[in-house]
Amino acid sequence: MKHLKYKGYIGIVEFDFDDNLLYGKVANTNDLISFSGKDLAELKQSFEESIDSYIEICEEMGEVPEKPYNGRFQVRATPELHKELFIAALEEDMSLNGFVVQCLEESLKRRQTKQTMALPE
Repeated sequence: MKHLKYKGYIGIVEFDFDDNLLYGKVANTNDLISFSGKDLAELKQSFEESIDSYIEICEEMGEVPEKPYNGRFQVRATPELHKELFIAALEEDMSLNGFVVQCLEESLKRRQTKQTMALPE
């Protein structure tokens, strides 16, 4: 899936076959920001204008626009996995949060290594 990116915001794009219209919404904010267009150029323009308008409206209202990433997110896990993670964190003398962040960082490094190895030379 391809995404639109602008000022740290990411737009998810879909297509309405009945109306022959591209449309989407910003995925990485809780506020509803939508956009649409009849072609890719119009869609991209609408996306960027929607982000700029959102930021402007927030400023006019004296509110801070929601940051695309604030460093916090919730993870749902089974009780068994939660328990195992907690025990592993204790054994490493780490907080549960610190242990989970370390696991995620290691997983991303492995993923990046795989992607680098898969690139043709």
